[in-house]
Amino acid sequence: MKTLEDRKVFRRLVTIEEAHSELYKHFRPEPVSINEVAVSEAIGRTLAEDVIAPIDVPGFDRAAMDGYAVQAEDTFAADDDNPCRLRVVGRCEAGQQPSIPVEKGEAVEISTGAPVPRGANAVVMVEHTRHAGSTIEVFRPVVPGENIGAAGSDIMEGELVLRKGENITPREIGVLAAIGAQKVKVFRKPRVAVL
Repeated sequence: MKTLEDRKVFRRLVTIEEAHSELYKHFRPEPVSINEVAVSEAIGRTLAEDVIAPIDVPGFDRAAMDGYAVQAEDTFAADDDNPCRLRVVGRCEAGQQPSIPVEKGEAVEISTGAPVPRGANAVVMVEHTRHAGSTIEVFRPVVPGENIGAAGSDIMEGELVLRKGENITPREIGVLAAIGAQKVKVFRKPRVAVL
């Protein structure tokens, strides 16, 4: 059993500078090398360079509401007593590429997140319409750009999305996947020995 006389007593503390000086007499840290790894293998690693978005995310204008893609000008006179009538020429779901353009007097049924068809410049919310056979009645006017999320509204091409030195978590993996990154440069994992 140890007694009080056996314990080691530290009489003097060293400063941080003195501790660094003593450490660096025996060891000089060097930057670790850089590896390029698949994005799927990058979780928990540290970014070795800034990441700039090469594309817009999303890469297309998308519907912000369920409803109908229209030419806003067709709805300017619409109200509860005098709805405008538009011919429904198709439907577009999220994940589909729209194949039917929207002409004057027409509408395409659209889901939230779906690409806006060519020719349409607004989306009328489904709550402001009534389906009547092959037409819809629109009870509220919309303005150009209403209920549409523009291309690049999440991430713009050329935008700095991740900084060198950031730790890669599932959030960063999602960002890298969204911009189409297949590989990413990370610092090599250090080898550590405790003496």
